[in-house]
Amino acid sequence: TASVNAVSSSKSEASFRLYRGDTSGTFLGGQVGGSDTATNDRACFGLQYLDSPNTTSATTYTLAIRRKDSSTSYLTTDSTNYAVTALEIGA
Repeated sequence: TASVNAVSSSKSEASFRLYRGDTSGTFLGGQVGGSDTATNDRACFGLQYLDSPNTTSATTYTLAIRRKDSSTSYLTTDSTNYAVTALEIGA
């Protein structure tokens, strides 16, 4: 779970996306949060994904948080650290 403050004078929306590899890699899932009418809103995210990359090589993942569009001025986590937990499930 992650919580992001989306700050704006109109819309306050953020996008949360998970990729295998970097942001040009395989998109695995994501969410949009915040408000399309309120200002300075908190967008909370929670995401679970079971990946089957079909490889024995090391695999990297990227978690990207960004403004949904230009009407949101900036995003901040208020200096809060969040954890991402990855589990390898053996066959």
